[in-house]
Amino acid sequence: MPVLPVRFTLTAAAAVLALISAGAADAAAQETASAPARPYNVVKSGDLSWTVDPEFHQLDHAVVMGNLRAAEHYVYRLRANAPAELPLHTHGKTEYVTVLRGTLHHAPEGADRSDARPCGEGCFIVIPAGRGHQAWLEPGTVLQIHGTGPVEAHEHPGSS
Repeated sequence: MPVLPVRFTLTAAAAVLALISAGAADAAAQETASAPARPYNVVKSGDLSWTVDPEFHQLDHAVVMGNLRAAEHYVYRLRANAPAELPLHTHGKTEYVTVLRGTLHHAPEGADRSDARPCGEGCFIVIPAGRGHQAWLEPGTVLQIHGTGPVEAHEHPGSS
């Protein structure tokens, strides 16, 4: 069996990959052209429906998108209408938190309020699943939290 020059083999492989990619792109374009346009949602802050959090009465929450109890992507907001403390707890899945307004003081497991790091407007925090943490919110602070549901919070064994 003859051995093909490396240059020819690589060129031929590149050509085959290009044809496969072009075919996949054509198929995707045809699928997109035949599929109905997907609507997208725009949610304005003024359109949110705020309710008092059933567990932490000094907090209001508003669901921006998704069902917090379902296995789907969600976005919700928390707003502190008074100083609020979220005691040491964990979540079953990773949560992503953005401070939209005000200041959030956040401390990982093993730290106390004096060790809490202040996070102001624009601060972004990733809280890994199962990681113990606690937080304090100043009045007027608004957080946007998102992840994949269902949303679960568990009291941490070390909390008082």
